[in-house]
Amino acid sequence: MREIFGKAHSGERIILDGTAFKDCKFNKCELVFGASGGVTLDHCTFTDCSWTFMDAAERTLGFLTAFYKLDSALVERTFENIRRGTHEQPPAPPV
Repeated sequence: MREIFGKAHSGERIILDGTAFKDCKFNKCELVFGASGGVTLDHCTFTDCSWTFMDAAERTLGFLTAFYKLDSALVERTFENIRRGTHEQPPAPPV
């Protein structure tokens, strides 16, 4: 993974995949994530940035959007796990 330390980015389109950003500043940037590699955003700041999801990341969001219409509780539990910092999915409650 390549590493970028303490850089100020402004008005750039930045592909995040495969990069560790540490102590960086992003101002009016388009941040792009495709889920093709890991990303670290450590002590970074973001001002007026937009986020773009492509490839596998875009498909994952599409899947979650479609699945939300079928079982919103499962998607909400998934997001709750993300808030807690875990990837494990608890079993669905009995119906």
